[in-house]
Amino acid sequence: VSKVHQNFKCKEFMRCQFTDLSEKPQTKAASRKFANERRRSAARNPVLIGVKVAFGRRICVKMVEANGIELTEQEAELYDRQIRLWGLDSQKRLRAARILIAGLNGLGAEIAKNIILSGVKAVTLIDDQLVKESDFCSQFLAPQTALGTNRAEASLGRAQHLNPMVELKADTEKLADKTDDYFKGFDVVCIIGAPTEQLVRIDGVCRSANVKFFAADLWGMFGFSFADLQEHNFAEDVVKHKIISKPHEKTKTELVTSTVKRTLSYPAYQAVLDFDFTAQSYARKLKRSGPAL
Repeated sequence: VSKVHQNFKCKEFMRCQFTDLSEKPQTKAASRKFANERRRSAARNPVLIGVKVAFGRRICVKMVEANGIELTEQEAELYDRQIRLWGLDSQKRLRAARILIAGLNGLGAEIAKNIILSGVKAVTLIDDQLVKESDFCSQFLAPQTALGTNRAEASLGRAQHLNPMVELKADTEKLADKTDDYFKGFDVVCIIGAPTEQLVRIDGVCRSANVKFFAADLWGMFGFSFADLQEHNFAEDVVKHKIISKPHEKTKTELVTSTVKRTLSYPAYQAVLDFDFTAQSYARKLKRSGPAL
């Protein structure tokens, strides 16, 4: 069996091995030998294996995990587009994330759908409300046969069908009955349509436990979203023009891209409530605009 191996370091500092599969084994014995070699290789290394097409050839890609979080072959195939978009390291972080989504109205269903499809580890849906006729206008996770049942439990089936690899759980208790320790068991907490006192309480708990907090709600054509990421570190590509022409020549420039690390400090939800948006010093910065129709 003809194989071409090449080791290199990719962007996420993962060790990758490429095997040329363009020439298939000609005999059954060669096929068995090739299959056994792949199994032995997989046993030696905690890897995920995927087959790609590059330059007209089928390429077997083996990516060795660096931080102990493994992606299965099925996960690598399912999340292939996302891995190419934001990298393998980001996808591994998603696969370790536990998310709480409270409030399964139309907005909550849309948020749950996007998070589940992204490939996180586990999602807990909590809602004490029952499915009403009005929910069918926007809540696409609850089937019409679930009228009068709990909204979180009714959403579980279709939500699980979106991505069977994500652990899903429904909770029917009231948000106000949950203790502070309950929210500390998640990496991200997203609250939709909760009273202000609950948003203040839960955000305070999340800040003390270094849990990311999001809040949102809708009223017809109007709505709001709030994010408390506390100290958020990120990288940003900065593009600048560099002069490459010589003196006394027509100015020529080229684009130079550099990566800059930045940090943003997010305020608590209580700080937003205490802020006076009507103060004269801030009035000039306010911009009033109606909904787009």
